[in-house]
Amino acid sequence: MKTILSHTEKTKITNSLRGWEGRTSTAETGEGWEIVTMKRASGFITSTAQKVTFLPNGCMTYSLFSDKRINLLSEKAKATESKIKELHAKALILFDAHPEAVEVNEAEPYKIEIGQRVFLDGYEKGQRDGNAIIYRIDSTDWGINYLTVDIDTLKLSTVSHIRNYKQKFGIGTYYTEGDKFKGSIDELNNFVIEAKEKEAKENERLQSSKMLEAQLRAGKIEEGKKLVTIPADAKTVIVADMYQDNSDSQTDYFNTSVAFFVVLAFSSNDRNNMQELRKACLNYEETKVFANNSEFEHTGGHSYLPNYYIGSSDWSGWKVNKNKYTINLETEAGRELVYLAAAEGRYFVPNVAEPTKKPIGSLKIGAIEIVDYSEKAIAVIGDTKPIKDQLKELGGRFNFRLSCGAGWVFQKSKQTEIEKLIEGLK
Repeated sequence: MKTILSHTEKTKITNSLRGWEGRTSTAETGEGWEIVTMKRASGFITSTAQKVTFLPNGCMTYSLFSDKRINLLSEKAKATESKIKELHAKALILFDAHPEAVEVNEAEPYKIEIGQRVFLDGYEKGQRDGNAIIYRIDSTDWGINYLTVDIDTLKLSTVSHIRNYKQKFGIGTYYTEGDKFKGSIDELNNFVIEAKEKEAKENERLQSSKMLEAQLRAGKIEEGKKLVTIPADAKTVIVADMYQDNSDSQTDYFNTSVAFFVVLAFSSNDRNNMQELRKACLNYEETKVFANNSEFEHTGGHSYLPNYYIGSSDWSGWKVNKNKYTINLETEAGRELVYLAAAEGRYFVPNVAEPTKKPIGSLKIGAIEIVDYSEKAIAVIGDTKPIKDQLKELGGRFNFRLSCGAGWVFQKSKQTEIEKLIEGLK
């Protein structure tokens, strides 16, 4: 006995941005066909029937490679409303007569029920691997979820797409008709209870492990703070990233990632500068070889490697670059990464002794005077005209209305540089 799929329930002729088109769905939910008549970019009006699964939320899904697709007709014509109606009606007649558009109901279709065994086929797994049994079936707006328990490993899983092994196509989860759990529902439920208890214990263990890791991390951060003084003017960090190549040529799988990094230097700006990178290379034994060889300099940019770096061009090895994003020194999280590196022995920034600053009340050098203007600022007054350009380059701002007289205002951190500049005038 053959039953022809009905197409009279849901047919629409609409005008969209793509022009007039006709669509017919053969089911409300579950498996069915969608017949579409529309004009293509080739200039032909075509009608196709696609095997799909209609979801309760009104959407549909199908496999591009394994679900059947039928080409019903193709005609070169103008896609007017009447023409689309005419050709869509012809397509529905052709669809009803097509051998692949009918179902043979000589026997009842196989129904997936609780107790069905399913298995993954692919990734070196096959029909004989695992004993995952369906213990619950949930219907959602997006389809059906099959909840399984492996009665050997007590692993709980959820799968949303399973196929009959007779229709095997590629990697996926499959079932074999009649391959069911031999025990009772109570026995299956006992496996589920035991699996959930095991899962709860594992989650508790993972939570404890995370708490311990967080405590160890916090301890390292405090240790790193004692070892590192991040310069007040530092904007970025120069690091050496150790890349590892995880690609697999056998499966054509590509992957490269940073295994770890070491901190080489701080920078007062975020601009790419090869001279800065070369100087930073000298701070670490493994990267010194890059310092004086232009063959290791890369400025072209790459989606998988730093866009500007010194180091090996391979997918693995050291790459010296400015980390402008992950280690953001303006955030606590960014600074913590530097402290962690120091605590773990991955910090190679040379210790530079802070210059001893002279206490300022009013320091006079020749015709120029440096005044302690406020808690955070100093003022440079006097005959500054000969060095006004240099003072501006040092970040000074000229102000006519200072209480000590017209002059240049600076942060106190610039005191040593200003003194050197003025001393040079003698």
